[in-house]
Amino acid sequence: MQDVTVRLPCVASPRSPAAGSGPLPSGIAADTPITGRHQQILIVEDDGEIANLMAELLELAGFSVVLASDAGFGLVALRTRQFAVVLSDNRMPGQTGVDMLFAARAEGLLDGVAALILSADELSGLPWRALRKPILFEELLVEIHQARTRARRVPPATAPAHPEARPGLRLAAQDHEEVTDPQ
Repeated sequence: MQDVTVRLPCVASPRSPAAGSGPLPSGIAADTPITGRHQQILIVEDDGEIANLMAELLELAGFSVVLASDAGFGLVALRTRQFAVVLSDNRMPGQTGVDMLFAARAEGLLDGVAALILSADELSGLPWRALRKPILFEELLVEIHQARTRARRVPPATAPAHPEARPGLRLAAQDHEEVTDPQ
């Protein structure tokens, strides 16, 4: 069991005069909404405790969250639903998060979708931002907002799939809303 430290931004009730008056995380302008209101996010994470914690925190920030327990379920979800954001762990059993994103991009599933990779390893040279674990929640919100801004400016991808992306995907059970193989 690993220790997890979470720092939440202070969120006041809409009826409270303090709502919106606190300092914002760096990288967010005062007039920028940092909540995920009306945005659906896909979390691809094989560690159930981490996935559930991220889901709960992102739901508190206003996102609608779907969990996938591995890259296979992540691709199934991307093929069957529209997401504003994909947040994926990299090291998972079977296919990595990077492989999943390359496969999704090759199928045109990431056009206009913000994608972020979370990894304990240093990753570079990717078309998506790779964030180092651990990350503070308020920093994750900033990264999600910035990734959404970038995704809206980028034309649809025409690049081929990652050379190591595998067509056969292993599907495993998950904790939250079920994503199943449509076949």
